[in-house]
Amino acid sequence: MVGWSRPPRKNNVDNILPEAIVRITGMGVFRKDRLVHWLEDDQAIGLSIVNNKVKSAETTLSCGKKGEVIGIETLFSKANVRSLMEQGEPVFVIDLKQVGAIQEAECPIDLKSPEVMKSLQRQWAEETKKSDFING
Repeated sequence: MVGWSRPPRKNNVDNILPEAIVRITGMGVFRKDRLVHWLEDDQAIGLSIVNNKVKSAETTLSCGKKGEVIGIETLFSKANVRSLMEQGEPVFVIDLKQVGAIQEAECPIDLKSPEVMKSLQRQWAEETKKSDFING
């Protein structure tokens, strides 16, 4: 029978979790067909950020109280890399713009407060800078 397909089922839309979640735990750097270097966790994530390959990511920020955290999902990330010379050495400057959404907050904070949001933005920026690849 040509053109036959299974009819859609209600349980296909009942599941909100994706079938697969990809987590970067390492990345190979290749020159032609040869592996020349291996990047671990933060280095691999940093390289993905710099190369504008991040489609979505989750960052966990500490609330400073007994393990309570705030989860931020990166919805948009755009990096612009430029180079310059300082004292005869090449320096790379990375301008990064990220847009995110708070997915969960386990601590009692006022998410309507501009001061709280600025603090979360600073903390998120600092957490992003911890990437070994971005920080050097």
